[in-house]
Amino acid sequence: MDFDPIIALLPDTLLDTRLPDPTMLKYYEDITNRTFWLNDEVNSDLVYELTHYIIKFNREDKDIDPIDRKPIYLMFDSPGGNIDAYASICSIIELSKTPIIGVAIGMVASAASLIYLTCHLRLALKSSYFILHKGSATLNGDFDNIMNSIDDYKKEVNKMVDLIISHSNYSRQEVEEHIGKDWYVRMEEAEKKGLVDEIITNINMVL
Repeated sequence: MDFDPIIALLPDTLLDTRLPDPTMLKYYEDITNRTFWLNDEVNSDLVYELTHYIIKFNREDKDIDPIDRKPIYLMFDSPGGNIDAYASICSIIELSKTPIIGVAIGMVASAASLIYLTCHLRLALKSSYFILHKGSATLNGDFDNIMNSIDDYKKEVNKMVDLIISHSNYSRQEVEEHIGKDWYVRMEEAEKKGLVDEIITNINMVL
């Protein structure tokens, strides 16, 4: 028997008793486990979500010693995104007393790689990899505005270089030589150069 015509006649209050969206169930289950999937572009929506929950979990944990707190997991498979967005997320990660564990599960590129580097503990699947680069600048307006944009872009690039150096074993010369174009770092080099703390060898490491 086809129940669709009958369902169409039911009031909304009864329709709400049907099974919930599996995607939403998975989302709330991940929130309960303090797990977030960075599998899209880094943007203002991601800034809002991560900032909101990192502050929320720190508030819940304020009477717990940081070493005993339930960690927050950020799962990375992202092409990167907005410069301002990555900087905001990096700032809140650095302020968090509740441990934040970054897990590279695929491509970790551009802005996403900088967020990953800021995590308190950095784990990675051996098949994952990084793409580091300067990004791009949007230049428009009159001469003075363009020059101001260039100056600001140079400052942001210097911050990127400083961040990579401070969270890895790369020298400034190495970073500046490679950062001008898409710089692919596979896991063997990433582990050697300190971009990751540990390669995942047991599924329990991310449960």
